[in-house]
Amino acid sequence: MSKLSWSVLFSVTSGSERKVVLSIEKKIEIRQLHCVLRDLGIVSRATASLCGLLTGDLYNVYSDQVIAVVQALLQGVQFFSDSLNCLRNFETRAPLLRDFVYLHAALYQSLESLFPWLTQFYSTNVHGSSDGLNTLVAAVIKTCLDPILSQADPSVASSSSKTLRSLTKIIRIPGMADLVPVKELFRQLTDKSGPGVVLNFWSLATDTQIHLLCALSNVFVLPLNQQPQEGENGWQTRANQHAKLLAALTDNYRALTPNNEATVDVVNIVKSILNLMNGLLLNTAEDPKKSRQIVLASLNPFLNSTLVLLPSFKKNPEQRSAVLTFILNVFSSLKSAFPPELTSPLSDLFEGLFEQFLDPDELLAAFRSSDPVQMESLSTCFDLLKLVVGDPAYKSYLPMVIMLCHIVCPALQNLSDIRIEFRTASYELLLSILTHHWSYFFRSVRMVATATNGDGVETSVKEEAAEAKDFLIIMQSMGAALLQPEISVTQLVLEGLNRLSVTRQIFRKTPFQQALRADYLNALLSMLVNKEKQLLSEEIVIALFSIVSPDPYFFYQQYLPSFLELWPGLDDVQRRRLHGDFAAAPDWVTEQLVFVEQIKSLTGEIRCFVLYNSLKAK
Repeated sequence: MSKLSWSVLFSVTSGSERKVVLSIEKKIEIRQLHCVLRDLGIVSRATASLCGLLTGDLYNVYSDQVIAVVQALLQGVQFFSDSLNCLRNFETRAPLLRDFVYLHAALYQSLESLFPWLTQFYSTNVHGSSDGLNTLVAAVIKTCLDPILSQADPSVASSSSKTLRSLTKIIRIPGMADLVPVKELFRQLTDKSGPGVVLNFWSLATDTQIHLLCALSNVFVLPLNQQPQEGENGWQTRANQHAKLLAALTDNYRALTPNNEATVDVVNIVKSILNLMNGLLLNTAEDPKKSRQIVLASLNPFLNSTLVLLPSFKKNPEQRSAVLTFILNVFSSLKSAFPPELTSPLSDLFEGLFEQFLDPDELLAAFRSSDPVQMESLSTCFDLLKLVVGDPAYKSYLPMVIMLCHIVCPALQNLSDIRIEFRTASYELLLSILTHHWSYFFRSVRMVATATNGDGVETSVKEEAAEAKDFLIIMQSMGAALLQPEISVTQLVLEGLNRLSVTRQIFRKTPFQQALRADYLNALLSMLVNKEKQLLSEEIVIALFSIVSPDPYFFYQQYLPSFLELWPGLDDVQRRRLHGDFAAAPDWVTEQLVFVEQIKSLTGEIRCFVLYNSLKAK
């Protein structure tokens, strides 16, 4: 590196505007610098990885050297940030720009890999004071913020903000919110009237905006690395600062009204702020419960504004998709922070979703739509519904979802042009409802009886149908799935029903046995006889046995004769023979393996007889 003359490669033009010019004729020197930059990136990452391994006794020996490595990395980051800013003015950019970007990112990655080590440095407190670490953390934050405040190259700003976010996630020391760089960033985002450089936050790239917001949010909502004494966490002060931060960043959004026209500026405001909030929610998804509660409290004004704006979002597909994603992230990321009973604005937000976005006519139209934005919105709706159905905390909303099933289920049976992904999502939702809310359909009733031998009281549990109509609507849709041409849909439904047969004895329930047993048997036996979806033959036979086993004599004495009577291509002699052969082995009543062999024999003989009769007719 020392043998390369920077003046040979670079020169600065005179005049009022300074411009760096790359001397492209020096190809050998450029090639050497290319190799040096790549090697520096490899060495920096390797050195940081080795430093991270210095734990235990080695930690005490080499702590000073590791701190020196951190400081060297900071100097390298500062130098190459400046270099990248200069490279933006190159007349010939291509040869070295990618190498500088690579090394800059490598230095940041090396720095990030040492953050856990710095956390250990604080907790171990080798030097007896945390002042050194506070100074070092402040230096890292300042190094990350400088290129952002100076409106540096977008790649530099992205790497810097990402490293800052990682630092505040890992290193959480007391007084971090009071460090000068942190206070300056907070002021830049909440108060533009102060002195110094003003950060144009909304001119930054979206990922940089999200990284900066998450970095500050981590400072205010995450617990400290070490368990402090009572009251030292400063939760209330930090929660107030977090609320102030979100209020400042969302003030333009909260100023909107449903009467605002969907101009370009309004659409951009909604889209950018919802993207920002989505990034914050995803960042909070794995945080402790207390942290999520702070975020939820800070979001309450924003949620209220969203509830008011829902009718206007319905008119714009992009806004509709963005707000649906936001609502999904609220319910998935902040779930543990919700109160036991959902209160306003959470419950109002969910009810507003049903009123505004799940209109029956629009839902049926979306099933068949090929518009990417509308498809994304519908997919998000299904993800949200499955989330709500799968969590007992949201059981109060189950009647709403069941009401929606009264729209979806007939559509699944009657509309053949529903897109496969939505058909699959619909059946997943129906199976989830049966799995997680079985007690909605069947109540458990404890039966008490006195034993005749005087040995005491015997108790048993019996399930009684509570919502048989809703249960049958869902099961009819499941039966229709068996007739769908897509094998993936049939497989999904068969596997789900077979699981429910094991856990809930779903095929033994009286409503099913009375209303749908014959329809299911027809569909399953027809698939076996016609050799449809042969990859699912095992699942089909298991489902058949589960349906037949509660009342095998119904199957043999009533159903099978009528099935053979209606099957085309058979004569009476053949039908009697098929029926008699199936009864020749009575073990099928209780033995699944015997039943499987009997069914295979029955369906095979039906095919042979039909083929023989067709050839004979010719």
